Amino acid sequence: MGGTGRCHEWPGADLADRLGATGRTVRHGIDQLRELGCQVECTTGHAGGCRLASGARLPTSTPKRPPRSRSETPA
Repeated sequence: MGGTGRCHEWPGADLADRLGATGRTVRHGIDQLRELGCQVECTTGHAGGCRLASGARLPTSTPKRPPRSRSETPA
């Protein structure tokens, strides 16, 4: 949402298309943002969409999965 331009609200399908992702991936990303304390507002229905709440900011960086240890890396 932060890197998607100046649009204030994005319908889920449009956001997924723009990011080259599935709707499920977008929903998972929104859940992750909420877990990081980011306020994301979503509405359902034909005119529904997602946006950052007024005054909300995206985290400066998001946690990545830790690298696999050598014991987990396939040989």
